[in-house]
Amino acid sequence: EANDGGGGAGRSGFAGENPPNGAILYYRLKNKAEGEITLEILDGKNEVIRKYSSVEKKVEGGPLPERPWRESRPDVLPTEPGMHRFVWNLRYDLPDFVPTVIWDMGPPVGPLALPGKYTARLTVGGKSYSAPIEVVMDPRVTTPLPDLQKQMALQLDLRKLIGDVHGGVHEIRDVRSQLADVHKRLGKDKASAEIAAAVKDIEAKMAPIEAQLIEVLAKSSQDMCN
Repeated sequence: EANDGGGGAGRSGFAGENPPNGAILYYRLKNKAEGEITLEILDGKNEVIRKYSSVEKKVEGGPLPERPWRESRPDVLPTEPGMHRFVWNLRYDLPDFVPTVIWDMGPPVGPLALPGKYTARLTVGGKSYSAPIEVVMDPRVTTPLPDLQKQMALQLDLRKLIGDVHGGVHEIRDVRSQLADVHKRLGKDKASAEIAAAVKDIEAKMAPIEAQLIEVLAKSSQDMCN
């Protein structure tokens, strides 16, 4: 089974194993890495388009298990001594999604890299090591490169739009958290009552906006059925 997610993926006990789907990268660690390891993919303009880390990102308040239901694993770089294989699935990074969001049939995937020259940069213990990557066109694809470039431009625009939506929700929830802290510190005098009323008013204005940007009532993967 092909793994579009990149990283390191497993397979079921009764299925054959296809070659990894993407650019296969190897690195060897003489000793166990101390601290974070990062792997960055840079495009021809030397801009980072994908970043992996040895530190697993924890999802707080997510409605689904952090691990996918199949045997795949998160894109976490191994830090143990020895040779390691890691796969970049040729896709760009995604925005920072709201952790409580529920995706029908799985989350979005990043735009697929265009043919061209890229660089893999591994950083371990404060030292960086780079290696070139060349992405070539699938010979079965007959779409002209200019059309693929237009498609990529559209995908990047859409990625920014959905990032703006989720960024707005992040801001609302950050403000809500700050207001909750303020409310806890308020006393019972008249000035505190005025502040408490202002806090309540702000929340009343934010909540409908948040509900327009994201589904706030869904708490599990099947709530969409309701």
